[in-house]
Amino acid sequence: MELALIKSPVEVRYQGELEALKGTDTGRKPKNWQMSPRAVRTFILGSPKAIVLRKEILPEWYSYGAEVDEYVAGIMKRNSEIKT
Repeated sequence: MELALIKSPVEVRYQGELEALKGTDTGRKPKNWQMSPRAVRTFILGSPKAIVLRKEILPEWYSYGAEVDEYVAGIMKRNSEIKT
């Protein structure tokens, strides 16, 4: 059986934005993360400031910053509870 994708994965659709963020990310990254929580927050909420190669990060989700911070903190907490 062949799988047909309706949408490409996020990693493919937003590859330029993710690479720009990873390239300038100086924050501490939790275990098994590719970006710091601050970079994740910037990816979700966007940044009008151009990051590397004048790449503006557009919002992926319109929300209050505090709400996104709670979600990212929750993911970090769950990630730290996982035994590897």
